[in-house]
Amino acid sequence: MKEKEQYTFDELYDNLKITVSEFCRRAEITEGTLSRIRKGYPTRRSTANKLLDAFSQVYNLEFSLENVEGINLEERVTKTRTIPTSAALTYEPERIAKRSEDIPENAPEGTMKLIDFSVASGIPASTLGRWGRTGKIEVITVPRISGHGSQSFIIPDQQQKAKELDQARKSENPAA
Repeated sequence: MKEKEQYTFDELYDNLKITVSEFCRRAEITEGTLSRIRKGYPTRRSTANKLLDAFSQVYNLEFSLENVEGINLEERVTKTRTIPTSAALTYEPERIAKRSEDIPENAPEGTMKLIDFSVASGIPASTLGRWGRTGKIEVITVPRISGHGSQSFIIPDQQQKAKELDQARKSENPAA
C-alpha cells in the first residue's frame, strides 16, 4: 500500500495480505462486526479505532478517522435525566407534530406516537407500554421503515382511556 493523504475502508480491506480471520484477531473484533461495518452499519468509535490500529499494523502506515473514509461512526448521545416539574409537562403540539409525520395515514385524526403522548400527558412510557401489552388500552404497532423494531401509536379515544386509568392509578396510590 502506497502512502497517500486519504484512504477508503474498502481499499484497506480489499488489499489485505492476511486472512480476514487473522485481521479480526489482531483488531480484537468478530468477523460479523467487520462484515456489518463493511455494509455501512454504524460502529462505536472504540471499534473503529481497533480497526484502524490493526490496519496500521498490517500496512505499517498510520491510519486514523481523519485519513480513512467509509467508517460510519455511531452517534452516541449521553443521556442525562432530570425530573421534570409539572410546568415542564405542558403539551406542546407544534413540537410534537414535527416529530409525528410518520403517523399511519389510515389512523384517526389526533393519533399520536405513544412516546409523544407520554411526554404530553406525563404518563410514563413504560406504564403506557405495559397497558398496551396487557390490553388495558389499544395501541397501533407498526414496523419501523428501517426494519429494526416497531413504533407504537395511540388513537384519541384510547388517549382518553389512558388518562382515566392514570387518574385511577394515582387515586389508588397517591405516592405514584
